[in-house]
Amino acid sequence: MVLMNLDNETDTFWFMTSLLSKHEFGKVYDFSKVGTFRVLCFQLESLTQVYLPILSEHLKKNKIPTDIYASNWFLTMFASDLPYDVLPGVLDVYLLEGTKGLLRVGLALLKEMEDKLLSMQMTDEILVFLSHSAHRETVYEDID
Repeated sequence: MVLMNLDNETDTFWFMTSLLSKHEFGKVYDFSKVGTFRVLCFQLESLTQVYLPILSEHLKKNKIPTDIYASNWFLTMFASDLPYDVLPGVLDVYLLEGTKGLLRVGLALLKEMEDKLLSMQMTDEILVFLSHSAHRETVYEDID
């Protein structure tokens, strides 16, 4: 996405270098017990409990861990999930707010998927839906 917007491999390289170091996106790849990735998953789970309590209970009842769906979101900055035209906005949110912005986008996506997820009763069905972005394309059609 960055390369397509900058149209220059050198600028893209330096932008990505800055993103990983200066803007600390590289810390998202820390998978240790108290690393940034685990903290983000815990924070998203906690925010889901507060802002989407019914969905949170549904996911808990079906034993769906947050990192199952959030890993793809956080590690790719939602590029593996969202329509291309939305991605520059996600990048802007991250550059302005850091990981807090990633949490806000994740919570917004869960809100968009809430009705669909609540209609699913089987754990396998929920896991497939959350693990494969192709199953969520209809949910993201009107996302802005």
